[in-house]
Amino acid sequence: MEYFLKGRVTDDEDAIYNELSGLKLPIGQDIKSQLVTIFNTTKNNGIRNKIAVIFSELEDPSIVPVLINKIAEIKYSGYISTLIYACSEYDCSEWIEFFVSLVIDLDDSSYIEAMSVISEMHKPLKLSEKIVCVKRLADYQASMDKGNEKYQDVEDVLEWIESKETIS
Repeated sequence: MEYFLKGRVTDDEDAIYNELSGLKLPIGQDIKSQLVTIFNTTKNNGIRNKIAVIFSELEDPSIVPVLINKIAEIKYSGYISTLIYACSEYDCSEWIEFFVSLVIDLDDSSYIEAMSVISEMHKPLKLSEKIVCVKRLADYQASMDKGNEKYQDVEDVLEWIESKETIS
């Protein structure tokens, strides 16, 4: 396990260490798939967050749909900022509509994390997705009071998306 955690030493008080130790994993078993299982099934937000941080360090883009599915599942729980942060370590261009919906739907620090994910997108956007995102953000911004502190954030992400290169 220490190898998987990139040399971090864990102790018996660490919740993720305790959860993994309880699995009695045989040597050679795919730890990543076990972490995905725990991530998807645990009700403990602390454990889920620790696994999300591990996912952010994996450099494995196949983990992004796992994160996105869990974010969508627990969207309004108040415990998704770390999960969104984990996505910011990947280029999530193909999920731009999902992250734009988070910017629009959320008003806590989670929408700021979603903006961070958007700002880390490097691949060109599909033209159709760009049009949808710009329309949704423009409509949302038009419904806001200019004095709302989120107004400028929405303006910034809208300008960023409008400036992105597209593909058909």
